[in-house]
Amino acid sequence: MESCIVYGFHDENCSKTIRFMLANLKYDKVLYVGYRDHLDAANEKVDVLLFEDVNMANYENYKYLAEPLDAAIVERYSYCETICLRMFDRLEFWMEMPYDKRKVFYLRHLRFWHSIIEKYNVRAFISSNYPHEMFDFIIYSILKGRDASLIFFTQIEFLNRIMVDDGLCRYSALRRSLESGEKRRISDEVLSYIAKKREKVPPQPFYMNGFEKRGGQKRPEALIKEYNKHVARPVDLNSSYLFVALHYQPEMTTSPLAGVFVDQQLILEMLDRYVPDDIWIYVKEHPKQTAIGRNQAFYSEYANSRRLRFIDTGMVTAELIDGAKAVVTCTGTVAMEALIRGKPVLLFGDYYYNLAPGAYTVKTREQCVKAIDWALHEFVYSEEELKNFLQTVYENSFHGFIDNAYRSCYSAADQAANEQNLMSLINTMVIQRR
Repeated sequence: MESCIVYGFHDENCSKTIRFMLANLKYDKVLYVGYRDHLDAANEKVDVLLFEDVNMANYENYKYLAEPLDAAIVERYSYCETICLRMFDRLEFWMEMPYDKRKVFYLRHLRFWHSIIEKYNVRAFISSNYPHEMFDFIIYSILKGRDASLIFFTQIEFLNRIMVDDGLCRYSALRRSLESGEKRRISDEVLSYIAKKREKVPPQPFYMNGFEKRGGQKRPEALIKEYNKHVARPVDLNSSYLFVALHYQPEMTTSPLAGVFVDQQLILEMLDRYVPDDIWIYVKEHPKQTAIGRNQAFYSEYANSRRLRFIDTGMVTAELIDGAKAVVTCTGTVAMEALIRGKPVLLFGDYYYNLAPGAYTVKTREQCVKAIDWALHEFVYSEEELKNFLQTVYENSFHGFIDNAYRSCYSAADQAANEQNLMSLINTMVIQRR
């Protein structure tokens, strides 16, 4: 027996897509984590597990008998545990999640999925996004060490396209295309994207508009108001500085994509230590950050820093990029904007940006020292290389939206054709590859 786990494809634009996939997957058993609307897809081959139960680590309603954990299993997934315990911040919008509760949830998830993966010989995991909901990251962590097939669809800001990855930011197909060294004809769409990013004030992505009220939050904007009033300080953009753009948290872009650097103070500590003394460090809080994911203690840690300055969220990002010696982020879209505007970027997370010319990946202290020196003294911008990189990304991604939030980015005609295109993509990238 060989089985498969499927998660996601929940939005209304994927209603036909998920049923098409579940009906055609060539596995003996398929375990799908979905909603009550998907229960009609269950049959002898397909089991539907309710997200509302799985997300809360409630496995009492399922017939599976999970084998208990032992020391070897728990220790094997110690990194997974580290990431997941922070990832539980996502639930803080709806409930308090103290350490002991997080630990209980984590161990329930690990016990259930470890047992299921062994019992049903799970050989594949397919998801409509990168794993970032605790239980799916645990599934990923178990399967990545078993040479299982991993297929993750994800929506990207670049022309609002879809990428399909064979792991967590592995990008095997994109890497092969880049390594071929092929010089590509740059499409009008890519050139238009570059031009917009180079405008004096580039258009904001739709998801940057306003504050989203999640869970029981009554005043999500309160932290930013306090930050701009009491933390942010005036700065001189004519000085020499590095620009650090903090991430909104909790979110997938840092948890898990930044690994241990989900704790962004680790980045600030390294920069404060290794950036030359005559260079400032300007840090801009994410304009949509709330008190869940950040608190005043984070800012107080650097109140007495000689050259690290938190700056007002109203400052124009493009102007900050243009004046900076380099830009620092984990996986933020500010990286792409900086690269297109001819600035070097230090990346503390993992994303396809890491493969771009002008990007330097930092994981260690030694890499941080080298990256700073490279950015200040060695970086040379290449328009040709950047355009070729973006065209390669274009040719290794797909037109359409798998995240319904991106629907408004597409025309009425594209919206109408989207699900048929998704089913075709699923057929090509999933079903026919089995």
